[in-house]
Amino acid sequence: MEEAFKLPVEFNGQVQAIDVTLRVTGYSPRFIASVNGEEVIIEKDEEGNYRAIQLDPHTSGQLDTDLVVAIVTSIQQVFGT
Repeated sequence: MEEAFKLPVEFNGQVQAIDVTLRVTGYSPRFIASVNGEEVIIEKDEEGNYRAIQLDPHTSGQLDTDLVVAIVTSIQQVFGT
């Protein structure tokens, strides 16, 4: 199952709409967020906490880590822990 939606994310005092795709495989939901043209995967780790994984490590300097943290926080608020 795959569903695309806009996730409201509060960042730097403004609410931004981030493009996110929810992909469920088995029992594991995986969120794929588009951040400045780069895809970031957000999924739960072994302890049940959300983590962000960047697909292309060569572009890590281009991503604002605070924005990624804000996206993860929004996902936790909307979908729970």
